[in-house]
Amino acid sequence: MSALPERLVIYSERELPLVLKRLGRLFRIRKDSEGEFVRLPVAERTLSHVHTLLRKSNERPLGLEGSVPWDLGIDRNCAAKDLSQLWLYGTPFHQLLNEEQRIELSWLEIARDVSSLIKLKEYTSSLYTGYLNKYKRSLPSAVQDYLLVHAKEEIAHALVLKRFMKLAQLPTFNSFPAFGHISALFPEMHPCFGIMGNLLLGWIIDAGAMYSTQSPGVDALTREVIKLHHVDKVRHLDFSRRLVDDYFTDSTRQQRQRVRQIFKRVIPDMLDSYRFDPEIARHTSFEFPVSMDKQEFVRAIRHSAHNEWLDKVRFADLRKWLLTLDLI
Repeated sequence: MSALPERLVIYSERELPLVLKRLGRLFRIRKDSEGEFVRLPVAERTLSHVHTLLRKSNERPLGLEGSVPWDLGIDRNCAAKDLSQLWLYGTPFHQLLNEEQRIELSWLEIARDVSSLIKLKEYTSSLYTGYLNKYKRSLPSAVQDYLLVHAKEEIAHALVLKRFMKLAQLPTFNSFPAFGHISALFPEMHPCFGIMGNLLLGWIIDAGAMYSTQSPGVDALTREVIKLHHVDKVRHLDFSRRLVDDYFTDSTRQQRQRVRQIFKRVIPDMLDSYRFDPEIARHTSFEFPVSMDKQEFVRAIRHSAHNEWLDKVRFADLRKWLLTLDLI
């Protein structure tokens, strides 16, 4: 047997169980023959609000056919987002592009956003149904119901977004590296961590996509698909934000510091990844004007004055909330 497979066997049989056991102790997760217990503090006002969110979900179920105006079709001659919000805008590289190339980049940037949303939704539905299976006796019934609704609606939106990608003939991008590294641990951590991680990435992508696509010059179907997603996303963000707020209100200082320790490192990486994704250079029909071998160019784009300004505007509500929790 080669060294690598042998190392993997040792890790899976000996080390991984110890890691998972330590995580269980760290996040105060207890297990017996009927399942696992975890303390998830939920205020009465939050439970009351969750019932309201459930009613709103039932009033407006999402359907793949009836909810989306597919008959609008896709017009690739139109931009998929406001061209003044392209990742390269405000940098010298932007001046090297003609109008046709800028429109192509707008579609690829939307492809990155939609690809990330699809992966996030598929992950969220799996994570939340996992929470229901593991912690059912620990969670209030209204929270259980909303986690189930959340998972169901994420699957429905993933199907809509996949159909949009196919119709627009867009390539699939990889997921955010910063989120991918930490998300593997979420199933074994306190639910607050998984809820927080999904909340952050979902909020960033939704806010950015909404801010860039809702002007009149944007392709009509792109504008409608993003807006349709936003309507349900606002409700999911509200649910998640309230649970995180309750956790920060009713947890120990040590528990809050664990959350801060992890996410204070992850949040800047998430924002950097959103501002510019080097993978775009692999999908253009023309030679991309930036060498991806030079990390100083990537950093310059991500931290351009224009992109920094965009973040202050499109993520104003997110930044305000994070400041209240001392997460930035």
